Amino acid sequence: MPYGSSRGSRGSRALNPDRGSDHGAAQRAAAEAAARAAVAAAGDSAPAWQALALVLIEAGKLDQARDYLGRAVGLDPDLLAARNNLAVVLQRLGEREAAFAAYREVLAIDPDHAVTHNNLAGLLGELGRFDDSLDHARRAIELDPRQLGSYIYAAIAEGRLDHREAALAWLDRAQGLAPRSGAVLLVRADLLRLFDRAAEGLDACREAAALEPGNGKAHETMGLFCHALGRDEAALEAFDRAIRLLPQPAKALAHKAVVLLEQGRSDEGRSALDRALDLDRGLALGWFIRAETKIFAAADPDIAAMEHLLQPDPPSDDERILLHYALGKAYLDAKDAPRAFAHLHQGSRLKRATLLYDGAAAQRQMVAIAEAFPKARFRRLDGVGQPSEAPVFVIGMPRSGSTLIEQILASHPEVAGLGEQPHIERLVAELGATYPAAVAALAPGEIAALGRRYLALAAPMPPGVRRFTDKAADNFLHAGLIHLALPGARIIHCRRDPVDTCLSCYTKLFDRGQEFSYDLAELGLYYRRYAALMAHWRAVLPPERFIEVEYEKLVEDLEGTARRLIAFLGLEWEDSCLRFHETARPVRTASRSQVRRPLYRSSLGRWNACRDELGPLLAALGQA
Repeated sequence: MPYGSSRGSRGSRALNPDRGSDHGAAQRAAAEAAARAAVAAAGDSAPAWQALALVLIEAGKLDQARDYLGRAVGLDPDLLAARNNLAVVLQRLGEREAAFAAYREVLAIDPDHAVTHNNLAGLLGELGRFDDSLDHARRAIELDPRQLGSYIYAAIAEGRLDHREAALAWLDRAQGLAPRSGAVLLVRADLLRLFDRAAEGLDACREAAALEPGNGKAHETMGLFCHALGRDEAALEAFDRAIRLLPQPAKALAHKAVVLLEQGRSDEGRSALDRALDLDRGLALGWFIRAETKIFAAADPDIAAMEHLLQPDPPSDDERILLHYALGKAYLDAKDAPRAFAHLHQGSRLKRATLLYDGAAAQRQMVAIAEAFPKARFRRLDGVGQPSEAPVFVIGMPRSGSTLIEQILASHPEVAGLGEQPHIERLVAELGATYPAAVAALAPGEIAALGRRYLALAAPMPPGVRRFTDKAADNFLHAGLIHLALPGARIIHCRRDPVDTCLSCYTKLFDRGQEFSYDLAELGLYYRRYAALMAHWRAVLPPERFIEVEYEKLVEDLEGTARRLIAFLGLEWEDSCLRFHETARPVRTASRSQVRRPLYRSSLGRWNACRDELGPLLAALGQA
């Protein structure tokens, strides 16, 4: 984003905090020498001290720049560009509260200082205050419509507030100002990723990379999209390009580590993660991923390192969330429930504040779904859908054992494990806002078309594969629609102790969705609504197409449960299903580490050790 200028700057440059530098080392050294000579010649001149500070900012000498900008402000409190630039330096140093106060001081002197409104919009976005960020971005644009950064900050704020069309409209205006801006294209890509429009986002990344082949951020973002689309080898190639191009490649290395870990390439993944943290010990994402890959003891030095990152000046809310969840997991491993939940409560509170979840609306939705699929409707429309027996839906609450069951099934040579597919949600979206009531008006031909559409969306199966799994988390909502549209499909419901299920949900920071899981009371109420809906499916779906598997029984009797599952799929038994932890396939869920190990019993009844921390959950579940 560019430098800006604003009324009240008195001819001095007012920095934007995202400004990068393209000066070479020799040019920077010469500029610094000239600036110091000017300061020596001018004596106590505020503009001279500010000019030197600007050169030092370009050189990355932020501590010195802060001191010199403070001197400039002391000499001339009305030099607003120096005040703004001091705030920018504080922001870059991570001193966000001090930066916020400094920006406010500028606006107290000149409420129409456009660059400061722009910069404050960016800072408020970092702090997760998106409504306030949007207000300042709009004001900056009113005062100076040429500031590209203000449109970008407005778009980011609208996107995080889930105002999707408004967010993209701001970016359209930004592209009108800068048609060949890679920065605008990458922000568009980030928003499209937030909106689950991965294919479009990948196109935006490719366009940015074509405009700026040396832009490491473009390649890093391209890797994220390739990963989201299941193109893991392309993702790894994109991350490797980013690592070569970025001056600070730690985050790209962390993203690469995730792909490797999901593929079961654990040694390579941990090595990439170690390199990331060696490069940047403050990388919250790196610590979060590392926490998932190991079991902590009480004296683990990683715990102290993560605690240190939260003090004394905390990072952004997004980084704090990652660190709180990583520390929550670490302290749970170390059998220190009070400290674990102190961090989990803080992390979940911050995460919940970013979500628009409406528990009452979720309850109404589940009641309406059950009412839309009475037993009589299944009798009347029996067999009208697409009769394929290939799909196998693994449904249930998150953290109920669905990933483990899919891994067992995918270890059979005639079963392909496709993970969490978005196809059913896409079909539901295509039915429109009147779903589930719209189901009553569907003709038999339309129901069959839904089944054919699902099969067309699913990837073509390799030779020899007779079944494929789909374990999208929200498919339990749509078991009735699945059976109508695909009457030959199998549906496997995974059940687990309610408190263990909810505890496991609460301790996880999900990549997306599961908005109900960031408040203990909301989580318990959601579980009860889910259980009521599953009782309805149990009553109306035919047992030859719908079975339930209890996680606890699976752990107690792996072979017996696995044989029952394979028989339910109509396949011959294979001993490879008992060696599920050896099966090489990408696992993208929060359980990716667990399914790489043989079955273990430590998760059974886990909640009893945390009983004192779970009061709101137990009350909501009716177990207080």
